[in-house]
Amino acid sequence: MKKSKLKLTPKAVTEQFRALTERYHIQDKVTIDEVKRRIYEAGGADFQKTSHEYFEWAMGLFPGAKNIDEANEILKVCSDAWNVFPHKVLDGNAPVDMLDKQAKSKMDRASENMIEVFAESINDLYKLAQRRAEQEFKRIGGTKEEFAVLEDALGKGNMRQEEAMLRSLVSIGKRMRYTGVQWFEPFAREYQAMTNHQILHGNDAFAGSPYLFEVLKMSPEMRRNAAQVFGMIEYTLEAHIAINMHGSNLKLNTYMISIAHHAFDWLMMTRPADMMLDIAPANAIIMYALAARIQNEVTGKVTSFPEDIFTEHIYPDERETFTKRVAELMPVLLCEVEDPHMLLTDAEGAPDDWFARMKKIAPNMQDHFEEEVPEGSVRSTFYP
Repeated sequence: MKKSKLKLTPKAVTEQFRALTERYHIQDKVTIDEVKRRIYEAGGADFQKTSHEYFEWAMGLFPGAKNIDEANEILKVCSDAWNVFPHKVLDGNAPVDMLDKQAKSKMDRASENMIEVFAESINDLYKLAQRRAEQEFKRIGGTKEEFAVLEDALGKGNMRQEEAMLRSLVSIGKRMRYTGVQWFEPFAREYQAMTNHQILHGNDAFAGSPYLFEVLKMSPEMRRNAAQVFGMIEYTLEAHIAINMHGSNLKLNTYMISIAHHAFDWLMMTRPADMMLDIAPANAIIMYALAARIQNEVTGKVTSFPEDIFTEHIYPDERETFTKRVAELMPVLLCEVEDPHMLLTDAEGAPDDWFARMKKIAPNMQDHFEEEVPEGSVRSTFYP
């Protein structure tokens, strides 16, 4: 699948917005300058709240949208505007500019000190996972002190990590009076991401991360080219940032966002060369499509994800290609993840035959993932 050469520009978004206002006959009610002003002023102490206010205002400009396809097209243009126009909170930069500047700065410094920049990028990946894990840990009733103990256990051996996690979750379970085991799965998913992206040291020097080692194990040719390794880490970071951005813009379920991150890491660790055939933002969208379709086919609950917004943006005139790509990756993902149950947004409400439903999608799934709970998986540790 070829990479899209489409690049967002303020001029292109301005033209798209003006075309929309003319189509819906509101060109006398709002101008692109008003859109720019609202985007520029958004931010401050509660960036998420003001971003939601912008999208609610922008979508409210077009009450004449007749169906979901028209609403999706409007949301696409509003999202593009948010990403290409300046924000006061970003010192007058647009989000896409910030990404470009960060990438250029890292490339310049990488030519002087590759190891230092490697460590910085891996640490950026760790921080993204850490924030998600901390939020989820707080949601299930964990304290900052308990989270600090779990974080301290990272890098001190699998046994040490599992013991720390077990003690913490047992304590929370008793305190919050949880029953069953599914309540902690969303946190376990994020803790796994922290584990994968933690910085490892050897002889008091930077050595890499579990994620990096897994990718290199699957790409022996990359090991001999430091520039390719650096590019792969930056590609990973770009994809995770895109997953967060799309999830925020579309107000997606927190667990959908988490599963998209989870799916991307597993697919990169098992088939990196194939994954990197697509640009990172495209893969971010594909991960959401995978997450939505898994929920639909395994749980029977309709999970909405407006794929049309992005098939036109990332893959112009290639909707069929996008659909085929998602269908191709579905069974691969289900077979590769350590515990496929973690791909469900509602672990507690999953149907009893969840595994059988998954196996219809991916016949080659290992049978030890049956409802009995996989031996040695995170969930098995907590069964009484």
